Amino acid sequence: MLRPPFLFPVILPVLFLFTCVVDTNAKPRWVNLKKELDSANIVMPVKIVAYGPDLLKFQPAGSMAILSAKYSTDPAWNPSQIYMAWPPQAEKMDMTAGWPPVGADVLVVVDKDNIVSLFAWPYGDSYRFWSPEMTESIAAFNCTALGATIRPMSQEQPDSGWDGCWVQKSKISEKGLP
Repeated sequence: MLRPPFLFPVILPVLFLFTCVVDTNAKPRWVNLKKELDSANIVMPVKIVAYGPDLLKFQPAGSMAILSAKYSTDPAWNPSQIYMAWPPQAEKMDMTAGWPPVGADVLVVVDKDNIVSLFAWPYGDSYRFWSPEMTESIAAFNCTALGATIRPMSQEQPDSGWDGCWVQKSKISEKGLP
């Protein structure tokens, strides 16, 4: 029979490991690109107009309308200070948690709850998708059936990768404005 003094050195490291794994701030965001695009309310090229206290404002390409979307499910979170260098300096630079500056032309993906889900940088005939959500880790993407990963996770999972996907513009169905 095991006595408590023996269990303590075994249980303490296990509890510590469990605490680290359960910490939601350190986990990457897992993105199934096809599902996110299919369930989104808005998928369209826009110009970033302004960052307000609660909402991102953007203007759809070819329109005079100004639309807006929330940053997060956390009403206190505001990314107005989290801008990235624009345009991105390299095709494979890390973009997770980056928010394009005012004036940037991007594709925006807004979910059914009116929250910015993804951005995509137009690059030639492709879009480079990334997650603006701050996760304290690089977002993981499943790019199956749509495009190529930025950095494949492994040879066994070539359709899954870190920090985004490359997708041909012709594979993206825009939606959001009548």
